[in-house]
Amino acid sequence: MSSQAKSHRTVRAVMPTAEEQKCLDVTDEMPLLEVQQTAFLADGRPFEYSVSRHRGDKMKFKAVSVR
Repeated sequence: MSSQAKSHRTVRAVMPTAEEQKCLDVTDEMPLLEVQQTAFLADGRPFEYSVSRHRGDKMKFKAVSVR
C-alpha cells in the first residue's frame, strides 16, 4: 500500500484533429503535446483521470521526482 498521494503522467506528441486545429489555431502539420494523467490518493485509490492536449509552442513541461 502507498503512503503518499501521487500521480502518473505520460506526455507525448500527437497530431491535431480538425477540431483541435480550429480551436487551438494550429495547422495540421503542428504537433500537440498530449498529457495523460492518473492521480492517486495516499491509500492507492485512483481519484482522477485526465487527458489534455496543448500547443507545443505554448507549453512548458516541468518534472520533479521525489523518492
